[in-house]
This record gives sequence, structure tokens and C-alpha cells, in this order.
Amino acid sequence: MRSLHAKLSIALFLLLLVLGVITVMLTLETSNLYLQEVQQRLQRELAEHLVEEHLLLEGGDIREGALEEIFKRLMVVNPDIEVYLLDPDGGILAYSAPPGRVVRDRVSLTAIRAFLDESQQLPILGDDPRSGDAEKIFSVAPVREDGRLAGYLYVVLASEQFDSVAQMLEGSYILRANTWMVTGSVLLALAGGVMIFMRLTRRLRDLAGEMTEFGIQTLAAEGPERDVEELTSGDEIIQLERGFRRMAGRIRSQLDELETTDRLRREFVANISHDVRTPLTHLQGYLETLMMKEDALSAEERREYLEIAINQSEQLGRMIADLFELAKLDALAEPLELETFAAAELVQDIAQEFRLAADERGISLQVEIQRETGLVKGNLGVIERVLQNLLTNALQYSRAGDAITVSVRPRGEKLRMEVADTGSGIPEDELPHIFDRFHRCSSRGAGAPDGSGLGLSIAKRALELHGSDLVCESSLGVGTRFRFDLQRLTADT
Repeated sequence: MRSLHAKLSIALFLLLLVLGVITVMLTLETSNLYLQEVQQRLQRELAEHLVEEHLLLEGGDIREGALEEIFKRLMVVNPDIEVYLLDPDGGILAYSAPPGRVVRDRVSLTAIRAFLDESQQLPILGDDPRSGDAEKIFSVAPVREDGRLAGYLYVVLASEQFDSVAQMLEGSYILRANTWMVTGSVLLALAGGVMIFMRLTRRLRDLAGEMTEFGIQTLAAEGPERDVEELTSGDEIIQLERGFRRMAGRIRSQLDELETTDRLRREFVANISHDVRTPLTHLQGYLETLMMKEDALSAEERREYLEIAINQSEQLGRMIADLFELAKLDALAEPLELETFAAAELVQDIAQEFRLAADERGISLQVEIQRETGLVKGNLGVIERVLQNLLTNALQYSRAGDAITVSVRPRGEKLRMEVADTGSGIPEDELPHIFDRFHRCSSRGAGAPDGSGLGLSIAKRALELHGSDLVCESSLGVGTRFRFDLQRLTADT
């Protein structure tokens, strides 16, 4: 019932039903009028002949014998014909109907005068004395005495036999046959219309089905379950409309994403060009200086220039490595290969790697591990890179005398890992941008090595692939805390 074909079929059925009823009613009405016209035309002069053959009034008195003779003759010819003798004003003087059946005492002269005017179109209906408001065909003739109008002989031709549609259908085989023909024509037209609608809407149904299937597979799968029900409700036009709107919205969203991606790509290329150009320029400058002033430089100066060139080369290598790492994470089409490992052991190992660098800068590096941390599920190499980047970032923004704490503690089904420092902190206006690529905060500690600006971006992307999020809390001059959660393996899992 929700399909367009069903709605069109129902609309056609109702339309044909109304047309059929109207046709039958018009047929009955026109048939009734035709029968009345024929009957009135055939018996138009009946009353006149009766008046000519019988003397109905004599000396102003009714001749009962003449009326009785007329009543008997008409009863033999047609028992349903009724005869009334009227005075010149239409008042009923005598009649042939059974006693108590006549409810009027007067007949309107308007129809009688129209009947006597032969130019009027038949049928002409006059008052039925046996009904308070009904009208029937009749024949009438004036009754004259000594050349003056003494009254009218009013003969009602139509009987009570066809007073209702049911009586007309019951009394006429032709009308019944015509009614059945109209009904059959309506049903035949309905069947033909249904088949035509099925053929005309077939391609529309196929297209709506494909659009709905596309919506279920590609659009509704991304939303709540009610969106799937919404796609399949309504007729084909509604489904196409909804599918088109969803597709148009998705296309607009994808265009916006493409524009954003293109803008980020241009910014990314610009940032790479800028960040790569700096170490390359320094590297080239010092190497050119060594070549041009090789004889004029002392051994200590040449060594110093070479160390600077090596540092710039190492910085450039780290940047390229980070770029490859980030590109690899962004382009990852398949899920990461997960494994189980002890988070406490991983934290201890990584902290040991950074302890020497922290001691050289006078920074305290501490590890806090609660008991029963157990095992976690994740990619060991990727999580190791996340912790390395977070510790590198903490060292860059800490000063001598500051402390860095790496903590691991269970939180229900998750295991929380945190890297906190008491360093310079991050300015509030820069906090929303710390995960942007190539972003470097202005509060980096003195003497900290230059980074690529990609460490936090890599860490955040790596955790997104684990279904986790990297959260940062920081206050300028107080310190910074990074935390994330991993799936913890319990006894049940």
C-alpha cells in the first residue's frame, strides 16, 4: 500500500467507482425521463378523448355514472392510471384512487397550462395527489359546459411502480443489463489501468530500489538504525527524494572535505618546504664555508662546522622520518595488527632510553606504575612511538629542575597511560593547535633540540587507529599532562 503503483491503483479505482456510480445514476435518470416522455407523448390525448366521449358535468353537477364508466374502462386498460376531476381552480372534485390515499385537495394549474401549450417540451410533470411533494407525468383536458370552462379531467399516467431506483432496476431488464455493463466496464478499465501502472512504474520502482539499497549500504550504515527505516518508508517518489537529498548532502560534505584536504595539503607542502629549507640552508652554508675557507680555518673551526652540518643533517633526517611515519599512518587502509604486551615493561624500557638525556639537562624522570596493570592489546611498535614522542615533547618544554612523570594505572576495562611534566606549559591560545602538523609552541625550554613539529600529530593519529584519543591538559608556567587509554585484558578476556 505504500508503493506508488498501489496508490495510483487505489486512486484509479476510486475515480472509476465515482464515474461508474455517476454513469449509472445518469443512465437511470435519462432512462426514466425518456420513458416518461414516450409514455406522456403516446397518451397525450387520452384525457381529451375521454372528455369527448363522456359528458362529465351537467348543470354544474358531476355525472357519477360517466365517471364510473371512465374509471372502469381505464382499470381494464391500465390499473395504475389514476383519474381526477378538477374544478377550474384545480380543486379535486372526484377521483378514481382508493379512499384515504389522496392527500391533496388541489392540483397546481401551472403544469396543466404548460401541458395544454403544445409548444412546451415533454415530459411535463404535474402534482401527484397521492403524495405531498411528488410529481408525475399526466394527461389533461379541459371540461367545458355550454362553451365555458367547467373544470379539467386530470389523468396521472405514471404509477407508484417506479418511485425508486431499486424498483426501476427490478422492473426493467434493459436497465439491469446496462448497470451490469457499466460495472463490468469499470472493472475492466481498473484491471487495464493497474497493468498499465505496473508497466509504467516498473523502471521507477527499480530505480527507487537501487537508490534505497545504495542508501542502506553507503549512507544509512553510517547513521543510527532509524535512518535505515526512513530510507525504506514511503512510495518510490518519496524514497527517490530522500535518497537524492542524502546523496546531495553527502556529495556536498565530500566536496567540503576535498576542499579542506586540498587546503591542508597546500599548507602541508608549504610547511614542509619551509622546515626542510632551514636545515638544508644551514647544511649547505657550512659545507660551502668549509670548501671556500678550508685553508684559512683551524682544525677546531672545521670540526665545529662539521658538527653543525651533521646536526642539521640529523634534524633533516628526523623530519623526513617523521613525515614518512605520518604518511604511513594516514594511508593505512587496513586495521593495525594488534598484540598483547605488558604496558609496565614497555614504559620502563622507554623511560630508560630517555633517562640519560633527562639527567644531562637536570630534569628528573620518574615512572609510577600501579600494581596489577596486566596486559594491554595494541600494536607494540606504534604505542612505543607514541610514548617516545610524548617524552621527547616533555623534554623540549622542560627546564633544569623540572620533573617528568610517566604513570600507568588501570581504569576498569581500560589502562590509562600518562606523561606529565612540570615544564613551561602551553599558552591557552596555542592549546587548540598543538596537534596541528608542524606546530611548535613558543614556550619551548632553552637548549631543547629542535623538533619537526610532527610528534604530537603522529601520536594522535596512532591512537586514533587504536580507537583511543590523546588528551592534553596544560597551564602556562605549571606544566602539561598528556593521557590516553588502551584496552586492558582482564581475566574474562
